[in-house]
Amino acid sequence: LADRARHDRHRPATSRAGGGAVRSRGKAALKAGLLALAMVAAAIAGAFVFRALDLPLAYILGALAGSAVVANAVAPMKGGRILRRAGQLFVGTSVGVLLTPEVAAELARLLPAMLAVALASNAAGVALAVPVAWIAGTDRLTGLLSCLPAGMAEIASLARDLGANEQTVAIVHTLRVILVLTLVPLWLGLGAPALAPAAPCAFAGAGGVLLV
Repeated sequence: LADRARHDRHRPATSRAGGGAVRSRGKAALKAGLLALAMVAAAIAGAFVFRALDLPLAYILGALAGSAVVANAVAPMKGGRILRRAGQLFVGTSVGVLLTPEVAAELARLLPAMLAVALASNAAGVALAVPVAWIAGTDRLTGLLSCLPAGMAEIASLARDLGANEQTVAIVHTLRVILVLTLVPLWLGLGAPALAPAAPCAFAGAGGVLLV
């Protein structure tokens, strides 16, 4: 009887503690859900704003800017790896849709040149990895991933999987994209009067964009 009485006295406290833990988990889940919705909404809004301004890579850079604002102004979203995997799934699907038989045949014809460019660009990235890591004060793996040619989202995801500094890799590749988007159009605009108009080719449109 004494043991039962002691058990009954402790039962309400245990129940209250369990209820408090459930409420705490519920609040955390609600906060994470609202943050995820805010992040996605900001990314969509940023993409449409960049599109309205007719900026290049609007849906990539606009979504990046919008989600970065929420991540820095509110809090970084947990579960970003799952979101990145889902985004890569959609990107892969969108590229696969463009691989028509004509595009595949043209890619096969250009395969030797593509392999040569890929090997040369990767060799340049490896050569720059050590000095970049020394200048940035980071490890060599982070320097290597920062210099290798790749997409921003994919290389950032790979950096996290390999244990490198994901933020440094993302910043370097973001700067690379910004420099390309600003300097290449300027260079083409300044050199446009001296350039002859390009002859039309069969590999125009979506296939050409895919190759670039």
